[in-house]
Amino acid sequence: MHSVFVLSSVCLFVDSMVRTRE
Repeated sequence: MHSVFVLSSVCLFVDSMVRTRE
């Protein structure tokens, strides 16, 4: 179940990076 939390964090991190690059 911990992996689910990690995946969510990574998804948010990537989304933040994409928004910043844009």
